[in-house]
Amino acid sequence: MRMIKYIWVFFIFIPAMCIAQEETKLGTHNSLTYLSPQWYFRWLNFTSKCQDLTIEEQYDFGVRYFDFRIKFTRKGEVRAGHGIMTYKADFDSIYSFLNKKGDCYINIVLENFAWQKKKKDSLFICYVNEVVQKYPRIRFVGGEKKRPWTPLVPLGNVPVKACFEFYEKERKKFPLPRYYARKRNQGYWENVDSNAYSLFDFIEIHAIRKDSF
Repeated sequence: MRMIKYIWVFFIFIPAMCIAQEETKLGTHNSLTYLSPQWYFRWLNFTSKCQDLTIEEQYDFGVRYFDFRIKFTRKGEVRAGHGIMTYKADFDSIYSFLNKKGDCYINIVLENFAWQKKKKDSLFICYVNEVVQKYPRIRFVGGEKKRPWTPLVPLGNVPVKACFEFYEKERKKFPLPRYYARKRNQGYWENVDSNAYSLFDFIEIHAIRKDSF
């Protein structure tokens, strides 16, 4: 009987452990840009929009790493952002959804401009400390400001790999996230693994593993 028990453990639990270890890790870049931006810049949104799926849809797709870029209005109100685009988000609802799931990371970043005063830094620090305390089941990482990349809140990080095109000045690439996703995503999907979170623009484009989630 003992031998049968050992054989049962070997054939049932060991394969299950291997499957868990091989689970792919998915993330989205600029996760909140599916929202509508301020009306007077909507004609330029194609340069900043990186996602079509809502946070709930991204989660259902298998995403467990989200990239939140935070802005503040002159009145200190919290917004999402990417470059010059500003998006009004229902953050409480989004955080509550992910907090209930209890298995997600949020990379939280201050989307600032180089000329902005450090007042934004202090607002960001207070905001991050508040949401970290309020939503304890979300694992917050990042805590940096974008220009220049500088840590403001010591949150730590997890391994990630960029599955999107960078728009660095020296490369002289015009920001066209959807175009590059259509051009590159298939190749990126072939390298998705369990070693690091693969961060996609328009994650559903050319997805080759969606049915396995």
